[in-house]
Amino acid sequence: MNPTEIKSDIRNLETMIPAGIPTTHIPPTPASQPRILGATQDFLEDLLDDRSFYTGETAAQILAAIEFEGTWRPRNKETEEDATFRQAIPYVVVTNVKTGQYLLMTRMTGQTEKRLHGKDYIGVGGHIEVEDTAEQFPENGIVQTAARREIAEETGFKRGVLTFAGIVCVTDENAPLVNRVHLGVVYHLHTPDYHIKSDEAGDHAHRWVTGSSLVIAYPNMELWAQIVCHDYLKIVS
Repeated sequence: MNPTEIKSDIRNLETMIPAGIPTTHIPPTPASQPRILGATQDFLEDLLDDRSFYTGETAAQILAAIEFEGTWRPRNKETEEDATFRQAIPYVVVTNVKTGQYLLMTRMTGQTEKRLHGKDYIGVGGHIEVEDTAEQFPENGIVQTAARREIAEETGFKRGVLTFAGIVCVTDENAPLVNRVHLGVVYHLHTPDYHIKSDEAGDHAHRWVTGSSLVIAYPNMELWAQIVCHDYLKIVS
């Protein structure tokens, strides 16, 4: 593999995908209108409980459900307000291997999700789109291909090891709607790259911070970032 490419560490996932799921399957390419990939709440119901962060076999099964049995929906106001459908979002935590710092971001007014403007977050990501079905990285699947694209668009990073970490899914009916219509597929990128090259400067403000700085930023973080800090990074109690 070209050493300048982002490598994938999916060994922890390969051993957990249920037998019988075709690992080469790609959902049918939808019509030309903008569409995004997700799954209905009913389809995921047997895999979800009252947790907000899933790891191990359950996380692998949820990822497999999205990857191989996902549903394409138009990206419109109706989908954004439909709590019976979970839009899948790659959510990539980024750590610099030289400094040990984390990439902390703030959603600016140019970003499309107005419900989260001004909030801090630690996951590079976005919707899974039709272009991600292209066989650019066929061995990694659609979700990870989308994660790679988002990393390139938001940071310009091209090197590092990308590891599947778990699933964020908020089932609390009292949670804000934005959290009930999305499902986060969490990856962790360890990269030697440091200088950010982004065409989306109006959408996100970036800064490298220590773990202790994440604790300070925690109160202003969006809910997913708080869950990842608490349940995955375990930097807050």
